[in-house]
Amino acid sequence: MKITRVAVIPDIHAPKHHKKSVDAVFEFLKFYKPKLCIQLGDWCDYSSLSRFAMLKEDELVGLRQEEGEANDLLDRLDSILPNGCEKVMCEGNHDRRPETYNLGNFTGDMKKITGKKNLDLFHEAYNLKKRGWSWVGEGRCFEFGKALFTHGWFINSFHAKKTVSKFFKTIIYGHTHSYQTHCINGMDGLPVAGMSIGTLSRFDLGYLHGVPQDWCNMFMTMDFFGNGFFTAHPIPIIKGQFCKMGKVWG
Repeated sequence: MKITRVAVIPDIHAPKHHKKSVDAVFEFLKFYKPKLCIQLGDWCDYSSLSRFAMLKEDELVGLRQEEGEANDLLDRLDSILPNGCEKVMCEGNHDRRPETYNLGNFTGDMKKITGKKNLDLFHEAYNLKKRGWSWVGEGRCFEFGKALFTHGWFINSFHAKKTVSKFFKTIIYGHTHSYQTHCINGMDGLPVAGMSIGTLSRFDLGYLHGVPQDWCNMFMTMDFFGNGFFTAHPIPIIKGQFCKMGKVWG
């Protein structure tokens, strides 16, 4: 039976990504050579467009720096993925900030400062079409085999249960930055799950105010069979390292 290798990458939040974890994942992807790569959104943090005050000096970054570093990181990923790899990116709530800012805050003064009539929307700023990435708008799902992929909606204590109970299909998402799975029986009586697969961002961000979080650095690989069924392999990353396929990465 033909097996399709799939890599699923959760929230990155560049330039506030956890560099050691991202380096380890990218190193692994060179070896893994997926046929499909799905990124679940929030590729760029866009703290420059945030309504939250930045409390640490290293978090005070401008829009050009954020988009520059996020573009550089996407360049790295594009260079790593093999020729012919299908690439899909879901829109996250942070990715939507340029559009929100255009609607609410892009005043005449801002237009003079930036020299633009509007901020570039995410998929335009990163030339996703030219790069060969398919774009899945916020709130929509990408379907492959018997699984759905999206950024995610819920952040309550039982978000995995709430998510899978809305679809009765396996649905894999980011958004919460936590690792959580809830399994139920689908409409055909077979097991399906809501799976939140963490984040690749840093944990020491100022807006967290030092409050302990349930965040987890991780990503996922999936082996899809020809009939659409699959085996999912969620991979937690501890201090920038994980073990996979008999080797330590990072």
